[in-house]
Amino acid sequence: MTENFFADKQIWLEDRANVTMTNLLAAPAYTFNQTAEINDSRFFLHFGMNHAPILAGTMFDKLVLGGETLAFSVPENLFTDEDLGDIISLSATAASRSELPGWLNFDATTGIFTGTAPASGTYTFKITATDLLGATAETTFTLTVNTTGVEELEINNITISPNPSKGIINIYIPETKDAEITIYSISGKKVMTILPTSDNQQIDMSAFSSGIYILKYKSDTQTAQKKFVIK
Repeated sequence: MTENFFADKQIWLEDRANVTMTNLLAAPAYTFNQTAEINDSRFFLHFGMNHAPILAGTMFDKLVLGGETLAFSVPENLFTDEDLGDIISLSATAASRSELPGWLNFDATTGIFTGTAPASGTYTFKITATDLLGATAETTFTLTVNTTGVEELEINNITISPNPSKGIINIYIPETKDAEITIYSISGKKVMTILPTSDNQQIDMSAFSSGIYILKYKSDTQTAQKKFVIK
C-alpha cells in the first residue's frame, strides 16, 4: 500500500532568505517580494505532514571546578529532522524553562556554552531544538560544580594507583555502602559509573584514550574527586 503524503492537505512554502515556513492552504494570500530566477534556491515547496526534530545523540553531563572558565559545545547532530531542507534552531534554558543563570551563556548560532562556574552546586539545563514550523525536541544535562578541587580525595584517605597508569588503576575507598564511583574525561564527559563491591576496587581503563581523567567518589558520608592520568 502506497502512503498518501497529501492526505493531510498541507502545502508549505519555505523562504530560505527570511527563514520562514508558510502554510499556503491556511494563508489567505502570499505575496512574493522577489522575482524567481532560473535555479533560484530561495523558495521551496513542502507537501504533507511536518515531522518534529528527533533527539539523535547525547549531551553528556559536565563536571567542573568552582570558578573554572567554561567553554563546551552541543554535539554535532545532537538533533536531526527527517524533513528535507528543514532548519533546526537551538535554544537553552534551565530545566524549569526559566532563563539561564547569569554565569552561563549560550550562543544559539554556534551551539557553544560559555561562562564562569559558580562556587558550588548542581544545575540541570535543557536544550531545545525547534524546526521552522515550531515542532520541538529536547534533552537535558547536568553540570556539577565541585567546591574543594581535585585534591579532596587525598584528604579523605582515598588513593588511586598507579597514577599515571597504562590502563589498570586500583582505587582504595574507606567505605562501599551506598557508594558510587564515576569517571569523567577532562572535558567533563561521563565515561563510566561503578558501584564498588570492595574497598580496593580495580578498574580497567585500557580501552580508553590516553589523557587526564577525573574520578568522583560519592557515599552517604562524603564526596570527593581526583585527577589521574592514562598513558
